[in-house]
Amino acid sequence: MGTAALATRLATPRTKPVRDRTTCGLAFDDLGGPLVAVCGLTGGAGSTTVALALARQSALESRVPVLIAEHGNLCGGLAAAAGQASPLGLAALSGHLDASQPLPGAFVELAPGLRLIAATPTRHQASAAGALDTLLAQARDAHGLVVIDCGIGWDRDDPVLRRATHVLWTMPATATGLARAQMLFASDAVPPAGVTPEALAAVGHRRDGSVRIRALRRLARERCERIVLIAHDRLHTLASTELNDAWLRACTGLAPFLARRRDAR
Repeated sequence: MGTAALATRLATPRTKPVRDRTTCGLAFDDLGGPLVAVCGLTGGAGSTTVALALARQSALESRVPVLIAEHGNLCGGLAAAAGQASPLGLAALSGHLDASQPLPGAFVELAPGLRLIAATPTRHQASAAGALDTLLAQARDAHGLVVIDCGIGWDRDDPVLRRATHVLWTMPATATGLARAQMLFASDAVPPAGVTPEALAAVGHRRDGSVRIRALRRLARERCERIVLIAHDRLHTLASTELNDAWLRACTGLAPFLARRRDAR
């Protein structure tokens, strides 16, 4: 299947009405919107939870489709959190695109206007050079927002980070999480600062104690435009279309960040 055919499969020209509900300023009403890479700075960072909450709320508020996808399927974390799985993950899907193979279904629909590309656990599949980059460009052309859950397996030279218009770092708001994040931000393992808008989401934990907001601000000072603090929660709402107050506040905090430089890249 060629690139044009895949783009046609992804695209949905009709718009959907936005239901009357709490809004967070995350309405994406035009195709070709932001591509957000959600990257964990350490284990337990909550990247999957943050990515899914952001995509769910954006889909509720937007008039064009929103896509959430998992970058890699070694653990199948996003499919487990969402309660559904697509036939193929991003890497396998880009491989079909490159090889012009028949496409078994690009995505599944979690809710009206919310699409998922996340497969059950599979061995690592490397996509051909340029194929994933092409797929990401087409996905963005067909959606108002694309959210990629990169987990902790991201790489600074990965096509997802190269294509991203926004990077959202996630970390547990603990002493251990802070120490790990400090080491990463001080290293060459992360992309250069100032190239792509970045924000930091710190997720509260009951164990290991929470760190002070002053320490998080020092961490983010050199590269992040915004910090969002997310209170500890059992996250039972992720299986439904409704977010609780803690996650609605987090999404509201991220809205101004995503509103900036939407046409970048």
